[in-house]
Amino acid sequence: PHRPTLSPLPREPSPCPALEMARASFTRLGAAAALAAVAACSAAEASELCREAPSVHERARSYYQCDRQCRWYVGGGTDAVTGPHFFDRRIIGKEVTPSILKPLDTKCCCYNETSSGTESLDVGEPVVPAFSTKSFQTESTWSGAGETGFDCKFVCTEAQGGALVTMDRDEADRSGAKKLHCGNCSICSAVDDIVVLSGTRKWITEAMTKVGSKFAAPWGYGFDNVTHLQEALVQIGFNMSTAPKGRDLPSCMDCWTDNIMCDAAQCKAKCWTKFFDPTQTKACIECDERTCGPEFIKCAGANRRSAGIVSDIARPKKQECTAGLYTGVPEADLPSFPKPPKNHRVDFMETAVHQAEAIVV
Repeated sequence: PHRPTLSPLPREPSPCPALEMARASFTRLGAAAALAAVAACSAAEASELCREAPSVHERARSYYQCDRQCRWYVGGGTDAVTGPHFFDRRIIGKEVTPSILKPLDTKCCCYNETSSGTESLDVGEPVVPAFSTKSFQTESTWSGAGETGFDCKFVCTEAQGGALVTMDRDEADRSGAKKLHCGNCSICSAVDDIVVLSGTRKWITEAMTKVGSKFAAPWGYGFDNVTHLQEALVQIGFNMSTAPKGRDLPSCMDCWTDNIMCDAAQCKAKCWTKFFDPTQTKACIECDERTCGPEFIKCAGANRRSAGIVSDIARPKKQECTAGLYTGVPEADLPSFPKPPKNHRVDFMETAVHQAEAIVV
C-alpha cells in the first residue's frame, strides 16, 4: 500500500540568528556550544530591550522601582554614591530581563522625558540593577548603619524670609541661625513639614503602615493609584506638602510615598506580616533601612531623628540630632496631632473597583 511521505513542519524563523546556530551546535558540538549561542542571542536581544519607553501602567506595576533606581544610578551613581539626577522626576525606567540564562538578574532601562519626547539613556545592554542595597550618604544626611554614621557636620537652617540654607554646624552656632535639622537641606526641610513629623510622632508608624499595606497588599486598592495613597495619608493627618519643590523636582509627600513603594518592591518578604498586623517588626525595619532608607533620607532631609524628635521607634542615643528644631523641647510643648480613630477607614474597595475598571478599559 502506498504510504504518503510526511513533510516536516515548517519552522518559524528565529528572531535571533544565534538560536539557529544553537540548534545546529547542540547536535554537532554539544550543549556547551549551544548555551554559548543562546547567550550570544540574549546579548543581541538585550540591546533592543530599551528601544520602547514604558507606559505609566508598566512603571506602576513594579511600584516605579526602576524610576527610583535610574535616578540613583544614571550619570555615574554607584551603590555607595548617588548620581547627579537623583531629584530629577523626568528620569524614568522600566524593568527588563536581559538574559534568559539569568532570569533573576533583572535590570532597568532608563529614559529621560523631554519636551520633544522620551529618549533612552542606555547604550547597548542596560546596566542599572532593578534591585539593590545602597549606602547612606552620611557626609550630607543625618543617617547611618550599625555603629557608623550620624555624624554629619552640616545642618539645615532657615534664613530670614523662610529660605533654607545648609550651613556648617559650627558656623550656624556662631551666627545664631535657626537650625531645623541635622544634615543638608532637602525636600522635606521646611518648618511646616517638620511640624507634621512632631505632631504625628506617637502614632504615625502604625498608622502609615496600615495605609501603606492597603496600597501594597495583593488585595489592596491598586498599584497605579499613588494619588489615592497620598490622599489616604492626608486623611489620617499626615499632611506633608504636596507641591513640587521646583521644576521637575519631587514634593515632600513624594519622598514618603516613594519610600512606601520602595518597601513594597524590595521588602515584601520581610514585611508581609504588616498586611495583617500593622505592628512593626525588626526584620522589616532593617530591610527598609538597608534598601530604601538611603533614598528616603536623601530625598527628605528631615525625619524625626534629624529634627530632634523622639519617636515611637526606639533609637540609640547616638542617632539623636542635637541641633534639630525640636531638640530639647519638653514633650508637653511639642506639637501633637490626635491619633486617627481605630474605626477610621478610607474607602479602598470603591477605589479598587474604579482602578480595575480603568485597567480593563
